[in-house]
Amino acid sequence: KRFNLADCPKPVQELHGRFEPLLLFYIDGAQIIEKGDPKWDVLMLIQPTPKGNQLLGLTTMYNFWAYPDNIRLRLSQILVLPPYQDAGLGKRMLQVTYDIARARSCIDLTIEDPTPNLQRVREKLEVEQLLSTPWAAHMAAEYNSNGSAASTAPQQQQQQQQPRQQQPYEAPQMYGAPLAFVARAQQDLKLYRREARLVWESLLFMQPGLWQSSRGRNSLEALVAARLEETNFSHCAQAAERKRLVQTNKEDERCFIVMRVKDATQAVESSNKGGEAGQSAHGRLNVVTVSAEEKAAKMGEMVEERMEQMAALKRLVERGVRAAKGAHL
Repeated sequence: KRFNLADCPKPVQELHGRFEPLLLFYIDGAQIIEKGDPKWDVLMLIQPTPKGNQLLGLTTMYNFWAYPDNIRLRLSQILVLPPYQDAGLGKRMLQVTYDIARARSCIDLTIEDPTPNLQRVREKLEVEQLLSTPWAAHMAAEYNSNGSAASTAPQQQQQQQQPRQQQPYEAPQMYGAPLAFVARAQQDLKLYRREARLVWESLLFMQPGLWQSSRGRNSLEALVAARLEETNFSHCAQAAERKRLVQTNKEDERCFIVMRVKDATQAVESSNKGGEAGQSAHGRLNVVTVSAEEKAAKMGEMVEERMEQMAALKRLVERGVRAAKGAHL
């Protein structure tokens, strides 16, 4: 059941107050929230018992304002008590959170610093939703069909002879997440745009004919690599190219201002042009540089890890489909 934490009944506030230390204990980086803030909602997973209602888990959500008069819902904390874990309750609470976002016509649903486990649950839920949505399943199947049909035998033989780690990550444009897909996934399912791009990869991975074509495999790997590079390397480089640091006090290095310039070529010592040749920015903050060789090795590791994640996700989704079919027999 969902409550607004600021004006909910006092017993609910007291129950949340007793539960909150567990959030701090089990969730890294969790903080005590301001209970008087009317933008905080709490979702409680309650099980009726002969002795009364029993709290199994809890989710906190914050309602951010979005221009001009919309709401962007953010899932801040989610916890299922240890005795009730591994029963699908966390996935169920996440599903209800998405339902709330759709019912309230929010722009989308974001999650604050999801753990790897939560991200796996999130992606599995989103992929299942998309596979059961006709337009999304049709769009992925159409893109997969076009990509597989475009492959030729000579291209396949040439790519198979080339070692995987040396294959260039150059994805055909058709394998990028279509803008129409991203926009509709946000509008209909309330997926955050960046998350929609991520799930598009998994949706393509689920297509049965993809792995019959070496071009299809290489294209999907290239798609994954392009997103990972943008997320981990390109973002800070592009941002740095548009900024200039001006020292205001030569005797105190802490005195400076940062200016944003219109022409990226005017930026001083940008992450791509400054420093040693062959180095690129790494991470969200422009404080570490890596060589081109280190970047290529890291990219290979990340792509391989992502492909393994999607393979594991595919097995889980297929297992769920088989279980659902067996239950209806």
